[in-house]
Amino acid sequence: MSRILKPAGILFTSCDYWITPIDTSGLLDYGVPVKIFDKNDIDYIIDTAKEFGLHLLNPIVYECEEELVECNNLKYTFIYFTFQKD
Repeated sequence: MSRILKPAGILFTSCDYWITPIDTSGLLDYGVPVKIFDKNDIDYIIDTAKEFGLHLLNPIVYECEEELVECNNLKYTFIYFTFQKD
């Protein structure tokens, strides 16, 4: 996304999330493997984004107390974060 964003461009991102890993081995939705991101995954995304000139606009709140989503017999929530291109 960094390649197509203009300088100071904004990238809003959200994904399925739970603070600790949830096993999704073998699960598919619409023919695509299910992935529920955890804290380590999000940290990796942020570190990788920095390498491409994207920085977080706001600190991320990792804590989660309530499962807002139930799908494939899994319970989780979602997380969002916003980057800005340098």
